[in-house]
Amino acid sequence: MTRLHGPVLFLLLLLLLGVVRAVAGAQANGLVEREAQARETVEALLAASLQAVGAGHAHPGLRGDFLARFPSLQPRPELGNEAISYADDGEYLYALAAASTATGQGFILRAWPLRFGHTGDVEFEGAEDGVLWEGMNCVGRSGTDVGFPPLFPDPDLDRATAGWTPLPAAHR
Repeated sequence: MTRLHGPVLFLLLLLLLGVVRAVAGAQANGLVEREAQARETVEALLAASLQAVGAGHAHPGLRGDFLARFPSLQPRPELGNEAISYADDGEYLYALAAASTATGQGFILRAWPLRFGHTGDVEFEGAEDGVLWEGMNCVGRSGTDVGFPPLFPDPDLDRATAGWTPLPAAHR
């Protein structure tokens, strides 16, 4: 009977490794899908924001009629104030801050995972210049637990070594 234990244990170990690999693969695929969905949401928010301020008006923020255009987003008024408004879709937290620019009133749009490593790893930033940036989320920003609130704009956005990359126009 002891001669069977070795091969049986070896097969059980191989099975366990296979299950662990399959679970890890499924989690990674889910993470990539949630990040892609967040990227699409940020792209849509940026496009709508550019349209809103294109008429020369101040951005309304992530509230009211503007937010109603995005049914997957729920307002988070307990986090905001006059200058910054928040919303989430259960996976990512989105924030829009009013910003003064040389040409008038602008905005800064940011998004980061609600639960770093579970709902996403990357964060996003866009503004009235229309450039959408994707960041490596080096601080592990996670909802309101880690790195909250972020700076608007991220001071390292233009630094090549900061982990931020402008997304190609094909994504917009």
